Amino acid sequence: MSKGHISIIGNLDTEYPAHVQTREAIIHAERELGVVLNTRWVTPHEIVERDDVLDGSCAALIAPRNPKSPRQLWPEILAALEWLEARRVPTLGIEYGYQHMVIDMARRLLLQDRANSTAYDEASPYPVITRLESDQSPIDKVSPVTIDVRLRAESMLWNIYGKRHEVREAFRGHYVVNPDYLEDFEDRGVQFSARGRWGDSHFVAAFERSDLPFQIGVAYLPQFASRPGRPHPLFLALVKAGLEYRD
Repeated sequence: MSKGHISIIGNLDTEYPAHVQTREAIIHAERELGVVLNTRWVTPHEIVERDDVLDGSCAALIAPRNPKSPRQLWPEILAALEWLEARRVPTLGIEYGYQHMVIDMARRLLLQDRANSTAYDEASPYPVITRLESDQSPIDKVSPVTIDVRLRAESMLWNIYGKRHEVREAFRGHYVVNPDYLEDFEDRGVQFSARGRWGDSHFVAAFERSDLPFQIGVAYLPQFASRPGRPHPLFLALVKAGLEYRD
């Protein structure tokens, strides 16, 4: 199979706005660049033989969780991340994808095979993802709030956003990187490239890998800020990276 499509990994809900907007944001970026890359939704249950399912991916996006699906850790998504990394496929993780990417990094970079999120295992001895506490009202599962995101100068993300220092993004997350493990990750080449603020809480809003050409995870929902003729910078960067990988 030729390398030529974007694999979107997650349980698709065609009525869930974040999933609808994910595909729309890719289309906005394609039209801006004058290209067409096929997209394929891949459910975790399909990821049995990874070569069969993921071969041909020139980029991948780990999608936010469908609120109708259970909140759980998907070993199949972790397996897909390992496959994508080994082939250096450009990968963007959004919200639920961000969480899975952090757990995957903890297990394979930090060699903590029981690393997890407290959402999935409250007794995890290595809780790299924990609940975000805030003085604000609980966030609705479907309708996100808007938060301030501060970008780290000289990071890949900062360059993607046109060297802007602060942006506003949609946010629906409840679980984020546990700050107790930031130094461990940074020692292994993970750069935390954005900080988010929700109420009185500050948290890791994004990370990137310095050892890979394009692997970024964001706790927020950038697809909601994408518009025709004004694609979101992250989706534009993902499609560009996919084209470079394909060619």
